[in-house]
Amino acid sequence: MNTQDAVKDLRALSRLINTSIDQIENGMLSRGQTYPLLSEPYSTEAEKPRMAPDILAAGSIIIAAAAQLIASVRIPVTSILVTAIQV
Repeated sequence: MNTQDAVKDLRALSRLINTSIDQIENGMLSRGQTYPLLSEPYSTEAEKPRMAPDILAAGSIIIAAAAQLIASVRIPVTSILVTAIQV
């Protein structure tokens, strides 16, 4: 794989994340809801918007693409060390 292919893969993952964020934003706007903030205290009520099927699906794509993006840019030895200490 050449550098251009690797960069294309990184950009594709970035697009997946951005498209999914747009889907979350549109879903929240169409329902008149707000996405829960990490800086706010947890409450079951505040988490309800995140539980809608379309929002869950978009979130799953973000999580998967972010994990792949991290794996793609992180030095392999670092990944091994991080994985090894996660017991």
